[in-house]
Parts: sequence; structure tokens; C-alpha cells
Amino acid sequence: MAFHWLACHPLAVYEFRYIDRLSGKWVRARYKASIAELNARYNRWQTIGPPEIRAIAPVQMFQTPPRVVEKPPELQPHLAMPPAIDSTERFLLRLFLRRYVTWCARRARFKQMQGAARLFAES
Repeated sequence: MAFHWLACHPLAVYEFRYIDRLSGKWVRARYKASIAELNARYNRWQTIGPPEIRAIAPVQMFQTPPRVVEKPPELQPHLAMPPAIDSTERFLLRLFLRRYVTWCARRARFKQMQGAARLFAES
């Protein structure tokens, strides 16, 4: 039997459907289960598709990002230039700050409003 190994293997899980105890109708399950789990839980069940073989290795959910090697300054010419705001960026900044000051005033956020008004005056 070709599926005997898959049926005994704990990492072979199947999509399945079962007969609901209350309604007596076939219901498609929302999860996948092994053959042993299906036999233990349901009287009548049926696999829908092929098994999904899950890896034996433990799953690592979170991994630290790789170290970033700093490039020498001669390869980064944009760092040698001083930061500057052109006229388009200045216009957009002032437009946002003006609307933000109005929004803060309407919501009674006076501390944020004063900070935004100060930035608006400086720009």
C-alpha cells in the first residue's frame, strides 16, 4: 500500500471533511489533520486531497537580519553633500504643516499645534 507510510507518518496532514453530529451533513474542515487525529476525533470522515508533508526541522519564525557592512564614504557621494530642501519640498512641507496646525486646533491638541506652528514659521 503506497499510502501506508503517509498514514503513519506524524507530519503527513490532510484536508478532509466529516459528518457533523448535529446536522448529519458533510462539513469541510477548516484545518488539516493526520490520519491518527481523524480516527480519534471523527466517526465518519473523508480526505479531500493529497497529503501535505511537513518538514521535520523545527520552524524558525523570527530571525535576526544579516549584518550590514558599512560602505566607505567615497562610494556614498550623497553623504558628502549637505542636506538641502528644494522649493517643491518646502512647499509640500508648509502645506502639510498648515493643515496639521488646523487639525490639531480643532482636536484641542495644543502642544502638538504649537510645535507644528513653530516648524511652519522656521520653514
